[in-house]
Amino acid sequence: MFWQRRRAARRVLDVLTATPTPEMSATSLSRRTGIDPAHVRTILVRLRKQGWVVSRWSHPDERDRRLRGRLLYRASAYGLWVAGGRGKGTLQRLPEHDRHSS
Repeated sequence: MFWQRRRAARRVLDVLTATPTPEMSATSLSRRTGIDPAHVRTILVRLRKQGWVVSRWSHPDERDRRLRGRLLYRASAYGLWVAGGRGKGTLQRLPEHDRHSS
């Protein structure tokens, strides 16, 4: 089961590094990867703790109070380095963190 999680995390990281849009929401990542949105959020939290992803809150248009801010994610410089294959062996750390989840 943890190998499936590792592959899912790799797909999220691949989409973040390959996309022309520099920032994406968890919902957008879920649509692009086909992974459940709740699982994508869990993956993004782990990737952020590893330093592979950074996030920021978007601020909706002040004129439309119905809109809420969203958390947007993008690959960090370190995440780009790891995804580019220069951090060989670095991706091996991901399953260690996945093992601790239930």
